Amino acid sequence: MNDRNLRIIAAIGLVAGTVLGIAGTFTQPPTRGFLWALDGFALIVASALLVVHHHRQERDLMAAGFIVFAIGQGLIVSGAGMDPGDVVSPFAALLADRFERRAVMVVSVSGGVYEAAPGPVGDALSAP
Repeated sequence: MNDRNLRIIAAIGLVAGTVLGIAGTFTQPPTRGFLWALDGFALIVASALLVVHHHRQERDLMAAGFIVFAIGQGLIVSGAGMDPGDVVSPFAALLADRFERRAVMVVSVSGGVYEAAPGPVGDALSAP
């Protein structure tokens, strides 16, 4: 797969994941879990493709950030079918949130854009 096609498919996956995640938020439980599972799958595939893209460009730190994001999204997918009031669902969401914040921090720093402050600041504000 050439680099252009890889980036196009990754962009489609990111947009699809975003749209499906938002749509799932406004639906009832049977449909919500399905849309959130599709959302997570699209984001995981897009992240994996971005890992390949950035690794080929020899930007290993940015590739590592997308790996961490994919791991966090995998945790969210594991609880996608659960009712948000269940005990396990908030725990998985909290862990995934931590992973995704670290991923944003790593990707931001490795890309030369120093927007890493939201991760630690958000952690401090949401600490139990």
